[in-house]
Amino acid sequence: MQVPRACILACAGRVVGMTVSEYLNENNRQGNSRTVKLLGLQPGDRVLEIGFGNGRTVADVLSQAANIRYTGIDISQTMVGEAARFNATLVAEGSAGFRLASADHLPFSAAAFERAFSTGVIYFWDTPARPFAEVRRVLSGRGMMIMSCRDNLTP
Repeated sequence: MQVPRACILACAGRVVGMTVSEYLNENNRQGNSRTVKLLGLQPGDRVLEIGFGNGRTVADVLSQAANIRYTGIDISQTMVGEAARFNATLVAEGSAGFRLASADHLPFSAAAFERAFSTGVIYFWDTPARPFAEVRRVLSGRGMMIMSCRDNLTP
């Protein structure tokens, strides 16, 4: 029996999860920043990040415009806890929130977000059609998703 790719991260313990997330933070920093800028956030936008890791992009998202509301989902309980701890002030203010969830079944109502994004997550989706359908469902009429992946072919 083959283990689903996503289980590798979801099932990782704290030490492995933190090690992987720090590696991803360092290697995805520039790509994450470009992705957030491409979202073209407007004041009051509601933003969904799929696969936030340890939540280090939240401040960048919130700095793009006034009154942004950030929500992130991740399949790792370790990362949900770490992101909430790292962003405790933003969580207490109500501008950021983190949930344990899979992109296959987003726990949000239709049209809940104006923008959605993820970096390097599609690699872990066994069948991307379901997550894409879910993202479309939770985006508003003017909604947009940006999915970025690291280009390992260039130095």
